[in-house]
Amino acid sequence: MRVMHRTFSARRGAGLLPRAAAAALLLLSAAVAAPAAHAQLLFSLTPNVRGGTPGGSVSYTGTLTNQGSSTIFLNSLVANISDPTFSVDPFSFFSYVPATLAGGATYSGAIFDLQIETGAVPGQSGSGVVSLMGGTSGSANQTLANADFFIVVTPAPPAAAVFAVCGAAIAGAGWLRRRRQGGIRGGCS
Repeated sequence: MRVMHRTFSARRGAGLLPRAAAAALLLLSAAVAAPAAHAQLLFSLTPNVRGGTPGGSVSYTGTLTNQGSSTIFLNSLVANISDPTFSVDPFSFFSYVPATLAGGATYSGAIFDLQIETGAVPGQSGSGVVSLMGGTSGSANQTLANADFFIVVTPAPPAAAVFAVCGAAIAGAGWLRRRRQGGIRGGCS
């Protein structure tokens, strides 16, 4: 009876060893695959320094290049920003960037929008890092690539100046139209 127990324990242990080895192999293959997806995506913002007015938003554009042969999923964008005056619009990334990038493909265009709070002061600046998250599936959440960005708050044009310029342009256009139609003659009489 003891022999059967030991034999049973040995079989049970033998059955666990291959499962443990399989689990270790699975974890090892996932760890090896993670850097591969990270290394195959190039990400740059052009330009990475932008200016914007208080209460406005700024679009950052850039290029994503999949240097690998397999498709990567671009599942989200995570931003780490130095100043709470600035925030990334969470929906802009999803409306601009494709959900996947095929092997060898490149996307160039808008990546995300940065919102500037209305209380921001001209001359105020901030910086941050955006990380593209994704991987080999639609639920993957590994860091694929990072890019630095910088923002400087610029003064908003005074409203009176904007109205004056627009008013002068409209008056000038009207004067030109009447002159072309013969309603205004040169001279001072």
